[in-house]
Amino acid sequence: MYKRQPPIVPAPDPVNPLAFESIVPSDLGVTLNWIADSGSTFVVEFSDVIPPNWSSSVPVTSDTGEFSYLDSGEADGINSPTRYYRLREIAP
Repeated sequence: MYKRQPPIVPAPDPVNPLAFESIVPSDLGVTLNWIADSGSTFVVEFSDVIPPNWSSSVPVTSDTGEFSYLDSGEADGINSPTRYYRLREIAP
């Protein structure tokens, strides 16, 4: 099994407070958790290189405002030891 190194997450931007609440590595991959308005829709964008070449997850929604995404590496078939993440809100 591989274990990804969780990325360094900068402090939330006071103008745009959206940020990952936690990043939890496990044998299944990396689980990213964040809080936002319920009913919002996001994609998690990820890249294994800098400068980034962003790829997107499937849309992530929540009725409670607590969002979670498991990156198992299966979306792109790449199990890189380092991965960078960002959130992007999309229109429903």
